[in-house]
Amino acid sequence: MQYVNRDRKPLTRQEKEKREAERLEREAEMRLKNNRLGLTIFQGSWILVFVCLLVVYWFMGYQPGWRPTAEQAPNALLPTIATIGLVLSGWFARRAWKTVEAIDPDEKPKRNLAQWSLNWRIAIALGAAFFVVMMSQYFAVPVSNDGEQFGYIYRLMIGYHAIHAIAIGWMMVQILRVGADGRYHAENSWAVEGTTKLWYFVVVAWLMFYVVLYLPYLA
Repeated sequence: MQYVNRDRKPLTRQEKEKREAERLEREAEMRLKNNRLGLTIFQGSWILVFVCLLVVYWFMGYQPGWRPTAEQAPNALLPTIATIGLVLSGWFARRAWKTVEAIDPDEKPKRNLAQWSLNWRIAIALGAAFFVVMMSQYFAVPVSNDGEQFGYIYRLMIGYHAIHAIAIGWMMVQILRVGADGRYHAENSWAVEGTTKLWYFVVVAWLMFYVVLYLPYLA
């Protein structure tokens, strides 16, 4: 591409390089905006499935005898602890993301790389602990003739969320592995940002489920 000035005179080499750099910067900004918009639309449509499950659970709860008896009701203590851990996991993931955005790409070795790795590892560990606890709760509510429908939808909601937690958790593990060489920094942080926002989705979706699955049994 040949750049010319307003007088139709050829630009100098320095002017061409400056305009080329400006063009590349604009394109990078546009790609980032498109990535963020696409992720927002994706998450907005994705969460509708979780909302549908909540609506089904809510309306079925009005049917006489549908909710479990005292013996069948889930114990909310462990799920509550696991939920707190999941929220903390999202917080540590955000810290890691913001740390990456503060890393100067020209620094060798890059400062804050160890801090990013530590926060990201804690986020993964807390997410894994949440998954283990909730899998233990998957079979905690017995399925009997009296509470068959409740038991099935209870397991469906936990299992459906677990699938998403596994998929995005695996993405976080891959980000940690690939980023060990310091490739993520202020000018290359979208992978960390996008994965963090997907993990936010896991956190928010579970909080929605927690409200209907366990909050009524805390008292």
